[in-house]
Amino acid sequence: MGTEAGQVLASKIDFLFDGGRVVIGLVRLVFGDGPDWVTYAVLGLVGGIVAYGVIRAALRRRSAARVPAKDGPGGETGVQ
Repeated sequence: MGTEAGQVLASKIDFLFDGGRVVIGLVRLVFGDGPDWVTYAVLGLVGGIVAYGVIRAALRRRSAARVPAKDGPGGETGVQ
């Protein structure tokens, strides 16, 4: 494995590890003994992020379905 590939793999593993720590921290905030406003704020933020992702995915899928093909059945190569 080359040095560059090892660095990319390490950065992905670091990202997953840090993301897991964030998720665990949020779960501890929501289900811990903290005040109710913290629980509602965290759940609201997570719900907003999920809703944003779903809406963006639906809009991308819808706009991709509406784009007509520029070329005929032959494609861009021109070989018939």
